[in-house]
Amino acid sequence: MLLLDSAGDFREKHPRFGGGAHPWDVLGSWDGWWYQQIALHGYDPALEPVPGATGMITLEGNSAAFFPLYPALMRLVSEVTGLGPYGAGMTVSVVCSFVAALGVHAVTARLG
Repeated sequence: MLLLDSAGDFREKHPRFGGGAHPWDVLGSWDGWWYQQIALHGYDPALEPVPGATGMITLEGNSAAFFPLYPALMRLVSEVTGLGPYGAGMTVSVVCSFVAALGVHAVTARLG
């Protein structure tokens, strides 16, 4: 984060692709943007044009490429706590990280 802040590179990029007004906005870009959109609006079968892809190559994305459990948990946390999609996603990610660490600990303790 410090490197991004000192370079100021994130301010010049599109918010969907590693940009934003603050260094932490980088955490809600790329796939995070898709998960936020799915949590807010559900799945959309339409192809979404990728900004900045011009010329001979045009890129399109689709929300169907993303597994539904994470955005469903984001929506649940958002409705229960009142957090926005970004805050709900961060909360789900942190809690799942601790659950995964406990799972790894349980497996290694059992295998000894």
